[in-house]
This record gives sequence, structure tokens and C-alpha cells, in this order.
Amino acid sequence: MHAPAEMPMIKNAGLILDWCKLHNYASYYLKEHCRMDSAEMIAHRGKCHLLLIPQGKEYPLYIKDIKEGASLPA
Repeated sequence: MHAPAEMPMIKNAGLILDWCKLHNYASYYLKEHCRMDSAEMIAHRGKCHLLLIPQGKEYPLYIKDIKEGASLPA
């Protein structure tokens, strides 16, 4: 997710959270491997990675072991 000049990150993140609520999804902030419950969590970022998964599904813990910049598995 990026914060273009016309939409600050806090606004963009709020829209993501609104979409998640409407579609029964949860948003996770991948840098911290935690659920993003408020737009303020990433408001200071210029860009970041989020994972959106259906409510009730567990966060895939194996993601924590993937190093930043690592190649995708074959």
C-alpha cells in the first residue's frame, strides 16, 4: 500500500479497514506481523505491506520466517 500525495496513508488505511469490515476480512501489518485495527498504526508510513484474510482465519505464522527481499519459492 502506498500513500500518494492526493491520499494520505491514514485515509488510505481507513478505506482498507472500511473495506475489510464490509467484507468480513481482517487486515494485518506485515512488518509487525500484527492485526491492523486502526489506521493510525501505519499513518507514519509512506508505503507498507498488508495481508487481508477472511475473519476467523488464523494469521499464517510461517510468514514470519520469510526474510525481506527473499525469492518466492519455486
